[in-house]
Amino acid sequence: MQMFKNYKSIINFSVLKFIALGLSSFSMIVLAKKIGPYQMGLAMPIFLYITYSNYLSLGVNQVMTKNYSRTKGNSNILKFLTINLQIILFAFILNLFISYFIFSKQFFFYISAISSIIMLRGYFSSYFRVINKIFVLNYANIIFSILLLCLVVFFTDTLDLYLYVWLISLLVVILYYFFQKRELFLDVLKNIFVLPKYYDIKYNLIEGLKLGLTGFVSTLFLSFDRIIINSLDISEKIKGSYQLADNFGVAFYMMATTILFYYYPIWIQKIREDINFKNKFISNILHLFCFSPILMAVVYLCSIIIEKYIFIEFEGLSLFITQSILIKLSVFFITLLSVVYIGMDKEKEYLIKTLYIIPFFIMLFLSSSFLNLILIPFLIALIILCFFVYLFFIKRV
Repeated sequence: MQMFKNYKSIINFSVLKFIALGLSSFSMIVLAKKIGPYQMGLAMPIFLYITYSNYLSLGVNQVMTKNYSRTKGNSNILKFLTINLQIILFAFILNLFISYFIFSKQFFFYISAISSIIMLRGYFSSYFRVINKIFVLNYANIIFSILLLCLVVFFTDTLDLYLYVWLISLLVVILYYFFQKRELFLDVLKNIFVLPKYYDIKYNLIEGLKLGLTGFVSTLFLSFDRIIINSLDISEKIKGSYQLADNFGVAFYMMATTILFYYYPIWIQKIREDINFKNKFISNILHLFCFSPILMAVVYLCSIIIEKYIFIEFEGLSLFITQSILIKLSVFFITLLSVVYIGMDKEKEYLIKTLYIIPFFIMLFLSSSFLNLILIPFLIALIILCFFVYLFFIKRV
């Protein structure tokens, strides 16, 4: 009973996060059944762009997560929040132009608006995270998931309608975040046109660039399989099956990183200040790594059931789900190691080491048209796992 009291907040957060993830995953299941494999295939480049456009904000939300605790005084906090929002608003404009030249007139506005609002959602989410208002994040996730599910069930039967209801759901969440601290955010808006000092811009951009690139590496690892699949000359139905499998993979990754998300600011500070905590953290990564083969066996059995009884029309889904989750699991271990580097203020060292993996990705991309489709995701997972082994056992972070 005492243990429950000690971990009550993380338990509540995890339960509500899993509920929100479950609802979001069910929304995607309903969407896939409604629009079918072909339109799911058309959605792949859209989802990829929305994923990567988040880095147009140059990692300012990660800067807030890492450095907010170092900001003292109300005036400094206001200045810190204002500069970060100014950078995000600049990213909005850049995002609009890029999406205009990439996507058709049918989709570009929705795609630009969704990806921009997701950046803004990250801004609010980072703030409430660092002030330890985790329940605000919980309620926001629940509101978004329930609203999106209802709109998908009752109003969505095409891809463009899904983008429309996705945008509506995001806007509702933004309004919820804003009104939770409306006095503070109104002050931020009043200062939005105040030109910040050169030093402050430089500091936030340099810090953001380091942290943003660290996050970009993880995102590249998470989505490189879809980048290759999307570039191949294969049917949209096969791409749709892989996109649906990736949705299962992302849901798994989000669940796996739930506790990491909750404790991230705290762990960074403890790793920075307590070498015993750092060593214990690294030891726990090894224990999780040793458990992974059993987990993957369970994943494969569950994926067979999903394909056989739920998504019969999605060809090769069980194998694709297994491959996608194997990649996400590999990235999860890399993500845990990156926390250690960030806590020690060694993001630059971590980024330099990740460059070692880029030539292997390039070679795989260039040779992908000559490889069997089934082999490509396994090779990506193998490359990432070898990189983890290199960092953990050879470089011994």
